[in-house]
Amino acid sequence: MRPQQQNLAILLALGWKYTTLGWREPNGLRCEEPPDYLNDLNAMHEAEGFLCGEDWARYFDSIRICGAACGVRATAAQRAEVFLRTLNLWKP
Repeated sequence: MRPQQQNLAILLALGWKYTTLGWREPNGLRCEEPPDYLNDLNAMHEAEGFLCGEDWARYFDSIRICGAACGVRATAAQRAEVFLRTLNLWKP
C-alpha cells in the first residue's frame, strides 16, 4: 500500500469521515488536518488504543517480529503497517 492509502485506511478504521466540509473526527468535530499516522508516533499511540483483546495480542506479537524490541523502537510507519495487517486492512 502507498503511504497515502495506509493513512486513509487507518483514518476510516478509527471512524474519521470526509465530507464536503472537510474531515470530521470520530466525535463529529471538524478538523483541518487529520492525523498523519505514518509519521506521528503520538497519533499511532492513539490508534493503538483502538485495539483490544485478540487484536491487541496479535498486534503486539507482530510489532515484536518486525524487529523492534518489544515495539519500543518501532517507527510510526512500522506501527501503521502492523496495525493495518492486524485488522486485515492491508492491501498489497
